[in-house]
Amino acid sequence: MSGVKVRQIDPATKADVRDWLQVPRIVHSGDPNFVDHGDGSEHHRLVKKHNPYLIIASVAFFVAYQKQKPVGRISAQFDPRLKDEDGGIIGQFGFADFIEDQRVADALVAAAASWLKAAGATTLRGPFNLSINQECGCLVEGFETPPAIMMPHARVWTGRMLERTGLVKAVDLHAWRVNPFMVPEKFLAYARREQDAHSIVSRPLRTKELRAEFDHMGRIFNDGWQDNWGFLPFSQPELDHLAKELKLIMRPDYGLFVEISGEPVAVMMALPNINELIAPFKGKLGLVNSLRLLWQLRRERARTARVLVLGIKQKYHGAGLGSAIVVTMLEQLVQRSRKFGLEWVEFSWVLENNEPARHILRMAGAQQTKTYRIYEAALADLGGS
Repeated sequence: MSGVKVRQIDPATKADVRDWLQVPRIVHSGDPNFVDHGDGSEHHRLVKKHNPYLIIASVAFFVAYQKQKPVGRISAQFDPRLKDEDGGIIGQFGFADFIEDQRVADALVAAAASWLKAAGATTLRGPFNLSINQECGCLVEGFETPPAIMMPHARVWTGRMLERTGLVKAVDLHAWRVNPFMVPEKFLAYARREQDAHSIVSRPLRTKELRAEFDHMGRIFNDGWQDNWGFLPFSQPELDHLAKELKLIMRPDYGLFVEISGEPVAVMMALPNINELIAPFKGKLGLVNSLRLLWQLRRERARTARVLVLGIKQKYHGAGLGSAIVVTMLEQLVQRSRKFGLEWVEFSWVLENNEPARHILRMAGAQQTKTYRIYEAALADLGGS
């Protein structure tokens, strides 16, 4: 790859970490919709102590250089739990950021492919930062607005350059946004009738028992999503970490459980969209801005939110009770969002072939606003030794 050198970096080396963190700022220079989360939180994603997925999977991080300057990055993840229909290991890539230069994209994908081949994988799939339960997908539609909390962003050239390396579409993930004040009243009335007809009992998130609540969420998610495309169960360390990371921004009115005979069987968890609050900080999340962020959250200054988990235990799936549970949770979310004056709530992500969810969102007046693409290819067909 003429003029491009790719090097595997060491997350424990300051100079290497500095180069890794510098890449997205270089790539997104001049992009008004890029949200800089600061060095601290981004560095934590590379460290086992702060990212339990690194205990489960083997991960390599690569940076591309031109004239000794960082111009791109990529990760490669080997998770032995991920297997295709023939039993082969599906290797993953993530953090696919690079300048508008096909040589850089080619070199990075080749480096990830080579590392994963050596590890024993047969397929390459991504991007996942670092797993499907974290940020995933490459933005291919919806560049005109910033991402919601814990969703990725990309330049317009990223997807097409990944395709030129030999990767092809595996599946699309969609973000849907609903304006709480524009939800049709007939939908809300329908949801209330369904709740009454099925005697659905719901309760808000108990923030004082957040650790136990995340255990409930994990059990519901792991049961209800097990047949979904690309499913990976939440491990206990991942749930523990998530509860710890989100405890300062979780709000009782943003979470909802449905119980049957006292057992939580469905969950909806939303978060204030802190991206809108931290964007003005331009990546400077020192003590003063961190305190300012906490003050804004306590004053409910976020005007948008994201639903990141919506799940029902498998035995309640399908028409009837399952549908009634979903519309009940959605109706209650709308009412609470109106109380806080939210401008929109994003549901992300939703699989492109999840027609039941898409149908209910359309009934509620939601609009599809962003598309994130997952790519894949047989490693034998890609570059790399």
